[in-house]
Amino acid sequence: MYNDYKDSVDFLFIYIKEAHPLDKNGATIPKNKGVAELKDPSTAEERVKNANICKKSLALTLPNAIDGIDNKTCEDYAAWPERLYLIGTDGRVLFRGEPGPARFDPAALDAAIRKHVSAAASAPASRKAKKT
Repeated sequence: MYNDYKDSVDFLFIYIKEAHPLDKNGATIPKNKGVAELKDPSTAEERVKNANICKKSLALTLPNAIDGIDNKTCEDYAAWPERLYLIGTDGRVLFRGEPGPARFDPAALDAAIRKHVSAAASAPASRKAKKT
């Protein structure tokens, strides 16, 4: 999706708190084996380190940001464990996906982006927004 729409829509991956961090003893849940096993950070510096590990292990190419240690973005957008949003240039939420991973639906976001890009392309020149 990023490659398909990056010229029309601004994408941002926001790293939030760990869904399944290592516990105090360094153990993780069994189904989490094989993925990056990270401690729940207690400082902004630790969260940045975790975000960089995540970016590298997932080979992310889209722009990314890091939620503050206060988890404000996660709380404001009900983003845990993961969620897809499309936000208009006016700040309004145009699409809010269901929480993942069970209800994670990239096809629904794709449809919302197509609808938005199509509407923006057909808007009068005086009302066209730059990028979403």
